Amino acid sequence: GKCICQQGVTYEGHNLTSFPVNDETQCCGLCVTTGGCKYAVVQPDATFGKLCRLMGSKAVSTKSKIPGTMTCVWDKTAGQSPKPTPPV
Repeated sequence: GKCICQQGVTYEGHNLTSFPVNDETQCCGLCVTTGGCKYAVVQPDATFGKLCRLMGSKAVSTKSKIPGTMTCVWDKTAGQSPKPTPPV
């Protein structure tokens, strides 16, 4: 599998937990191992460099106001899988 990210998209409203991470791949991995996680949101953070916010199924997508923010999903098939849909 691989981590597929969409720039400029964030999710709000159903935050399970947050972790400092080195990169988006690490954030994807945390989402896979965290029960109920559906979206891995990576955003720049003044303290940690990058913050990984794990979001549950009730989270709603929105355009991010923070540059460098992305929403990632782990593609188990590494083929064609649903990506997070950008907000209209």
